[in-house]
Amino acid sequence: MYGITRVDHEGSRTHAWRVTIQRQGRIHVGHFSDGVYGGRLKALGAAKQYRDDLLAKYPPLTRKQYCAILRRNNRSGLAGVSYHAEVIETEHGPVERRFWIARLPLQPWRTKLVKFSVAKYGAEEAFRRAVKARMDALSGLSGNFNPGAAPKL
Repeated sequence: MYGITRVDHEGSRTHAWRVTIQRQGRIHVGHFSDGVYGGRLKALGAAKQYRDDLLAKYPPLTRKQYCAILRRNNRSGLAGVSYHAEVIETEHGPVERRFWIARLPLQPWRTKLVKFSVAKYGAEEAFRRAVKARMDALSGLSGNFNPGAAPKL
């Protein structure tokens, strides 16, 4: 069940349902003891009601909203667009390659990286193309972000 887990710990004689929902950087937790609510099923009913109330008050982010979150380590100013430079060894010696990368969200939990070479397009044009590719990919997103849909590893 989304956001609800069972806690059964014989050592501390704890038998309850725990609701945990994270929204906007805040974690909301509720604890519903079998003893307090008059049994396992009644406690589960209270936990579901609490969870549903939380979800109504704090709906999940849309996929577009989630993909627009600017991470702390972002240097470009736009989520999903980054600059990369690397040195590779060739038969003629080391060569530096620089490019702007657009991370394109596809289906949930899948992305595609598209690179735009600074040598080919110039720094400004490579950045502009990366931004355009990212914006085009975001315009096609729909639905809500659902971390519960992540593949189990």
